[in-house]
Amino acid sequence: MRRAVAAALAVGSLAPPALADDRVADDLALAPEVALVSGAGATRGGVGARGHYLATVGAYARLFPSSPARGAVGVDARPLFLPRWLKNQEGDRSFLELVVDSLHLSMGAVIASGARSSLELGGGLEAPLFARYAGPYVGVEAMWWATQRALTGGDGAAWTGVVSVGYRFGVTSHAVDARDRR
Repeated sequence: MRRAVAAALAVGSLAPPALADDRVADDLALAPEVALVSGAGATRGGVGARGHYLATVGAYARLFPSSPARGAVGVDARPLFLPRWLKNQEGDRSFLELVVDSLHLSMGAVIASGARSSLELGGGLEAPLFARYAGPYVGVEAMWWATQRALTGGDGAAWTGVVSVGYRFGVTSHAVDARDRR
């Protein structure tokens, strides 16, 4: 684990600066993650991945092999980046702006062993380790897991915390400028 973190930090230091234009030029961002989920008196490890379009909307998936809640899939929205960028409100404080732009709301499904599954609602943020969009980051999320019984007024809801370490890289898919011939 230490070697993996050291390798991620070394590679992240070679990444280009975090310009907002880079987030739009590389219209897709992909990020593998390792995560710890803590809730209901236990902490468990897992792996996951995230993908975002124009650093604004995306999907995520997590797998926790040693947990009764085996995994989660969902969508998240980062509503602050694109409006701030379009209004030219991005400044020169890369780290702070990347943290603000990473604020997100998420909704998904928790897949549990057996037929039990639940709704997942939450939010969080990510802090880049090198004040660059591409590269390693630490994410923190608060998630509310609610079973069907909890949604109808019974027991079965719990708050869960997720701490993740990931590495984000951009992919140019030309989805934004598909007809642009340069």
